[in-house]
Amino acid sequence: MAKKRRYDKSEITEPSSAFDLFSNSIEKVLDFDFFDSGVTRFNAIVLTQPVLLNPRAIPSTGPLDFVLGADTLSLGKFRFFARIQGGLNSPHAFLPDPCDPAISSDPLKQLKYIKLHTEFYSTKDSSMMRPKVGDTVVVELQQNSFSYNLYVGEFVKLLDSTGGNAPALTDCSGMQSNFQNVPGGWSGGTGNGSKGSYTDPITKKVIAVTNGSLADVGLIAPATMGYGGRSPRILKDLVFSWNNLAIAFKAAFPGWKLGGSGNRTYASQVALKKKWCAAGDCKKAATPGFSKHGWGMAVDVSFYTADGEQHSMSFRLPKGRTTDESKWTDNFKAYAWLFRNGPTYGWGFPPWAQSPEVSEFLGVPCTGKCGGNPEAWHMETTRTGLITSGKTAYNAAKDAETPPVADATDPAATTEEEETDT
Repeated sequence: MAKKRRYDKSEITEPSSAFDLFSNSIEKVLDFDFFDSGVTRFNAIVLTQPVLLNPRAIPSTGPLDFVLGADTLSLGKFRFFARIQGGLNSPHAFLPDPCDPAISSDPLKQLKYIKLHTEFYSTKDSSMMRPKVGDTVVVELQQNSFSYNLYVGEFVKLLDSTGGNAPALTDCSGMQSNFQNVPGGWSGGTGNGSKGSYTDPITKKVIAVTNGSLADVGLIAPATMGYGGRSPRILKDLVFSWNNLAIAFKAAFPGWKLGGSGNRTYASQVALKKKWCAAGDCKKAATPGFSKHGWGMAVDVSFYTADGEQHSMSFRLPKGRTTDESKWTDNFKAYAWLFRNGPTYGWGFPPWAQSPEVSEFLGVPCTGKCGGNPEAWHMETTRTGLITSGKTAYNAAKDAETPPVADATDPAATTEEEETDT
């Protein structure tokens, strides 16, 4: 028999409602209680490929104590997202089913809904039984004052590796193909991205990094200037320069504020690539694991006016190509200002993302491989020295076993192969 919930399920009728609930409650531990009997173990369907844990990325204390305890450093531990079964009596009943055809047909949407579910961690005893996407497993939740901790849980054992011993989710037929190369760790994981090393500009310490996984080793941080929660999460050493750019932009356009999307996990890179390829335009997304977003070195920028409305940048030249800026559209004004002034603050538009015609009009002709995939919104850091790409650099850093570094303030960038990004 189910107990009364602490929220009104009827209010969660749209995707935005579910995400609002998630964002407002996940850090406080979402509270449910469907069971009077004290049940803590459930059958669940695995939604993402298990990802090996990086001990350096695990906090010494916190919500993971329940599943990791004092055994944090054991080799072979992994994590994955799963959906608990049981129909309306499932603690996950209020969440949209990521295997519903209406959701699974859009990989990006499916990824977002999966992230709303509980992430389960293996223990020393269960790490020998690594499941795969679609398997049925036994998991355990921790009870709290009201119900369950739905933030993290424990993977107990593999129940069925074929999915035949338990009711299937609505439609998981495409789950394996969608995620066969996608790690389950949403903050990064080891992933399948390109390898490299990060050099702290102050201490000169070096650590091994994987594209799309920098958050796992504490290298990604949110910008603090711009439009509230829409400021980008980027490589921590670049926050200082981006904040200065945002301050200068606001001064140039009173009432306007910069926003944007920065760091991108390997999983989201895969999903974005799938989405663009499905639309017949694969070149609009970088090869997963090679995106500058995966190094936290790029931002898809936009701006917000005083009424909070989001606006995009534009290549559209003014009518008659007038140089009277008062007659330019706001979208073109914003792009022109960032194009001309961004490099002063360590940010610019790479040649491949520029429109050669527009660059010439603005007085700074494009040089190099220009206009390969024009994107008026894609900016990258212009600095070098933080990221060295390549397996050689990665392996050297691994061998050195250098611990994570402390925060620095400014110099940053990357030396990696040039590739069209988005």
